[in-house]
Amino acid sequence: MVPWAAIPGNKLFIKKLFSSWIPAFAGMTILFISPLFAKLEPTTESIDKAVQGKKRDTQTKLALAKFLSDPGTPVLVKERAAWALGQLDIRSQNKALLKAGENKSLLVRSAALDSLIRLRASSALPLLKKTAAEDPVFSLRFKAIVGMGLLRQADAIATLVKLAQDSNEEIRGVTALAMAALQSKKNDFGDAMDYLGKDKSSFVQERAKIGKEIVNKNSSAVLNKLESADPVVRLFAAQYFHYHGKAGHISSLKNHLAAEINGDVKHELDLAVKGIQNRIREEEKRKAAAQKAKSAAPKK
Repeated sequence: MVPWAAIPGNKLFIKKLFSSWIPAFAGMTILFISPLFAKLEPTTESIDKAVQGKKRDTQTKLALAKFLSDPGTPVLVKERAAWALGQLDIRSQNKALLKAGENKSLLVRSAALDSLIRLRASSALPLLKKTAAEDPVFSLRFKAIVGMGLLRQADAIATLVKLAQDSNEEIRGVTALAMAALQSKKNDFGDAMDYLGKDKSSFVQERAKIGKEIVNKNSSAVLNKLESADPVVRLFAAQYFHYHGKAGHISSLKNHLAAEINGDVKHELDLAVKGIQNRIREEEKRKAAAQKAKSAAPKK
């Protein structure tokens, strides 16, 4: 039997059909998907929509970086672009954020630091150290110290030791929490917490006490700190469980996550829950591998 499409007249019919149908279909396709890749405009509204839509395509990433680095971009748009890079978890544009972290605008510097800290960008440590020690704006110094604690890099220790002697009690207090966050087998901050616990300021004493609980891995006491009125205390308490939480803490952490109103603390609580779940999965894999190896071993 001869295939229908092989008949000469039918071949011509098929050719005409496809020549008219394919371009039309292609046009419909482009029309349908183009909104997904619509050009990001240099406005706060456009950037907000990109964040709401969780747009992480290459065009959006490059546009945000361009807004941030272009001298002609309005300050509010620069600030929003810096914020968006962190919210969208875009790590490929950290250089643009680092440059923005030294912008003359307080709004831009603050948003850039927030995003670098949220992204846990190790390359941001020099900027955080410089900001904490030298920036004339107190809120940025404070933010940078928090960032050093969240990054948990040993290279921050020398800077934190100096800041523990700062004339401002709030700087000394947040430094105690940042130091405690860097606690490790190699770097023990127990003595530092004792020293700050004798500070003339009751504010610093209280933060040093919390730091001591973190250093000593007093999980029940740290869990209670998630009820603190101070979002920075809640932030470092959440971070503690990110690295030291157990399966039994997940339920409480989820309850706090649902009730939390501070965006940074909420993000850290989410990381804490995921961190515990990852450790549980890794332990299960380890046990399964050990059991498999034991079963495969020759019997004596």
